[in-house]
Amino acid sequence: MKIGLSTSELESLYDRNTYCRMLAEAGFEVVDADLIHLLPPGEIGAFRRSGPLAQSDGACAAAFQEIGETYARYGLEPFQAHAPFPTWTGRNEDYDEWLLTAMRRTIVGCAAIGCQRLVIHPCFALSWEERLRPETEFQLNLRQYLALAETAKREGVTLLLENMFQNVRGKLYQA
Repeated sequence: MKIGLSTSELESLYDRNTYCRMLAEAGFEVVDADLIHLLPPGEIGAFRRSGPLAQSDGACAAAFQEIGETYARYGLEPFQAHAPFPTWTGRNEDYDEWLLTAMRRTIVGCAAIGCQRLVIHPCFALSWEERLRPETEFQLNLRQYLALAETAKREGVTLLLENMFQNVRGKLYQA
């Protein structure tokens, strides 16, 4: 059995070397690599193309190389990773297409750091008022995942679908 921890909160509290050292010293062997910081939700919500995923192929590869080297330095295996979120806005078609490019780059980056599993969050309306019909949501997600399948197969990365639920006035609804 491998015991790991998500780097999600650690990314916001410490630099990568510090939290990787802490995890290794605590006996963790694997990490759930949070890659959301490569294109934060606030940037996506503002339709900005920023961070390593918006840079040249070389700069994007260098960002992933640094992540992979840090994990390796501390003997941590990136068991799975989480791609930036949200993966679809439904409000800007050009930007949503660019997000697919960012997800493809994330898949390539995962392969480069030896991570064979990537959580790609499903597309769904981010507000209760804009909720999609179930068939529309299904077709949208089918299109999105099929658009990423070739890259994932070529890179040897398995795409994982995370169950996402919405909380409306304290009641959970499926997504």
